[in-house]
Amino acid sequence: MIRQIKKQIKGWGDEFSRLWGRLKSFHRVALGIALAIGLVWLMRETTLDPLQKKLGTIEKSLSSLGVPQPVPPPEEDNDIQEQELRITNMEQTLAQAREKLEKTVLKMSPLRKSQKSDAVAETYRLVTRAGLRVKSYSEPPLKDSQKKSVLPVSEHEYVLEGSFDGIYHFLDSMNGFPWPCRIFKTRIASVSGDDGKTRVFGGRPLVRLSFRHRLYYYEYE
Repeated sequence: MIRQIKKQIKGWGDEFSRLWGRLKSFHRVALGIALAIGLVWLMRETTLDPLQKKLGTIEKSLSSLGVPQPVPPPEEDNDIQEQELRITNMEQTLAQAREKLEKTVLKMSPLRKSQKSDAVAETYRLVTRAGLRVKSYSEPPLKDSQKKSVLPVSEHEYVLEGSFDGIYHFLDSMNGFPWPCRIFKTRIASVSGDDGKTRVFGGRPLVRLSFRHRLYYYEYE
């Protein structure tokens, strides 16, 4: 049986060889082109078209999941480029702020707890130089969050009275305070007498300034 099959195949081969030998060059080229076209068509039907259909199914699945097709590389994505530009600008701003803070801290002398009375005395000196008077002074208790801060702090509450110009000069002079501090909860109001009229100080309306003065100490708890 196998010999007959081999003999039949050999016969077909011999017959094709005789046929091929009788063909002219033009017919051989035409037959080669036809065979190539047939081979391409066969590959498309059996391989390319099924793959294309499968790819279309995958793209539809990804589209239903909200995945953009195609996904651009980061260097071509406008949104990513915009975010990277924002991050770069923020990093530059942060670096400039850090440098400014370091320069500011370097200009100030470290404040120790033992120097708290010196800091209060310096505040009183600036008050007197501005032509103001201390109406009241207190040191309110710290909150629990302030007690747990990395660097200890103390707060001092002042109420000053004098002219508006004096208050302006006092606040301006606090910019040169020799130790790290912060002024907050400020409130300015005119001072009225029992008759409801604004009181006068040195020929000018009497003004009252209340604020809190926070001192930062370079010591760990």
